[in-house]
Amino acid sequence: MKKRLAVIILAALMCFLCTGCGNSSDPGDSEPRRKDIITTEDKGEKKDREEKKEEKEEKQEGEADSNADMPGDTAPQFDEYDIRDAITPFKEGRAWVRYFGNDQNCTALIDTEGNQLFCVDQNIGYNNLSSLENGAAYVKTRDEIVIIDRDGNETARLSNTDEKTYEVLASYSGYFFIREKVKNFSENSEVIYIIDRKGNKVTEDITENNLNIEKLCEGVYFCGGLDISTQNDKNAIYRYHVFNFLKGDYFDAEVNVPREYSYDNFQITPNNLKDSDGYAKVYYRSRSGGDFYDYLSIDDYSSKESLEAALSDIVGINGRGSTHGMTSNKLNSREGLYVEWGRNIFYSKEYKPNEYVIFDVSDNEVARGELPEGVTIQKILPFSGGYAIVFMWGKDGNNYATAIDKTGTLQYEPVRFDFYYENVDHVKGYCVFYDGILTPSGKVLKWSDDLSEIPADISLMNEGLVNGDIISEGYVIEPSTGKIRSLDGSVVIDKVKVSK
Repeated sequence: MKKRLAVIILAALMCFLCTGCGNSSDPGDSEPRRKDIITTEDKGEKKDREEKKEEKEEKQEGEADSNADMPGDTAPQFDEYDIRDAITPFKEGRAWVRYFGNDQNCTALIDTEGNQLFCVDQNIGYNNLSSLENGAAYVKTRDEIVIIDRDGNETARLSNTDEKTYEVLASYSGYFFIREKVKNFSENSEVIYIIDRKGNKVTEDITENNLNIEKLCEGVYFCGGLDISTQNDKNAIYRYHVFNFLKGDYFDAEVNVPREYSYDNFQITPNNLKDSDGYAKVYYRSRSGGDFYDYLSIDDYSSKESLEAALSDIVGINGRGSTHGMTSNKLNSREGLYVEWGRNIFYSKEYKPNEYVIFDVSDNEVARGELPEGVTIQKILPFSGGYAIVFMWGKDGNNYATAIDKTGTLQYEPVRFDFYYENVDHVKGYCVFYDGILTPSGKVLKWSDDLSEIPADISLMNEGLVNGDIISEGYVIEPSTGKIRSLDGSVVIDKVKVSK
């Protein structure tokens, strides 16, 4: 009985234990299921936090990159030096300037942003340099000639030695006239030839000594005029070497001058004024006494035949003791007209010191005008853009200027100014003086004024103030500071930027 009761109690106990185990494994009420839900929510929040963190880091990196590109936040990649003075105006977007930096006096080729593209240490000295022309320029130092392109890259170099030296006589549109001298124990000679921007010879050597290159007109150059004859020859023979870049032609021209009235003087002197109709003056000296001269037109030196014919005609006229009759002002004719005035040319009572006469190139009178009595005409610049500039002394003894049109009519009341330079010129009525610029309306613009009314395609020169054009490509070189600025003053280039 006792044994049976123990078995029943044990069975009941086991049944109770089994029921508790079943409840703990119920998926709807189990504690582990709650833990799984909590764990899933933690992973989602963590993922959100990580994504937000990544977005924030990316944003911060972007801001850092943006700030790195902003000026002033990082050290500049160049040094800046004050421009001391401009040597040449801008040509093809490039100019030569001087500055002092790193204990050196430097001459630099810069762009319109002031970036240095090429530099010459002035301590080694330089003799000459050129503005950019057709993408090429040169620098001549004591020891060499360097030709560069518009980016300052060297394209050719001619280096002097103890026995051989080089000199640039002239340049045109990427071509360079070179004088090469050789001097040693057994030789003392010189030749002239032309090279291109890469240093290649493009002409044969000219072997006469002591020749110079002269510009006859745009694109046409010559050298020569030396007597190549012997004393036994009946005539003196003068030879000229002509280079016509416009036609790609190079030729020699000769003229025979009878010895009975000539001796070692028959020289062509070209006209270098801008926009001229293209005349060159020929000087001729006669044994019978006196110096004669005549003129060649641009057509006369366009070919060997035409130049020789024109020179021979001059010899025939001057040999008879007369001149061709062209005056020095006709030499400077422009737009088919030239102007004569009393004090400069005419000495007869028919002409007065205050009177001017306009002629066409066939010497027909076109118009004449007269300034108030007591006023003396000093100089009249050739026509350009329909205007000629008249310089005069007023009754008070001061300098004045005005413009006349092709009918001889004054365009404005004479304007007083301090003084002008002998080689002053004008373009379309714009004329550069020491103290400013005279406009076609008679207004005088000071250098510090807004000059934007001057057309950007106009170049103005005054070699008394700077070397070459003082206004070019929309920029002006201020005479008082030597700095470069745009005509409207919005851009000032007063520093050179030199890459580190």
